[in-house]
Amino acid sequence: MTTLDSIAGDSLTDARQVWDAPPPAWSFVDLNGEFGIELTVQDNADHVPTRAALAVARSSCAELGKLVARWRQVVRVDLAAFNQTLARHGMPAFAVPAAGEKLCSQ
Repeated sequence: MTTLDSIAGDSLTDARQVWDAPPPAWSFVDLNGEFGIELTVQDNADHVPTRAALAVARSSCAELGKLVARWRQVVRVDLAAFNQTLARHGMPAFAVPAAGEKLCSQ
């Protein structure tokens, strides 16, 4: 459960502000907020993205890639083991989510 919590994040915590340091490990909740910050900053800028804004966006996309890789590892290893346990107890398995989606556009 700890692994899932660290990947999903806690939607009840306060959202990160622009001036806050990034978290030591990103979660889906954290990255959702981060992308929201980036979009708001860009929208308020009312001009093409700066090199710095593009670098931040690339960094966030890279973090999303790492986070999705962690999630896929959980699905491949932990969910498979959990489904085996369910099968031994005569219970239906959880469906494995599809993979292969594009995460960020460049």
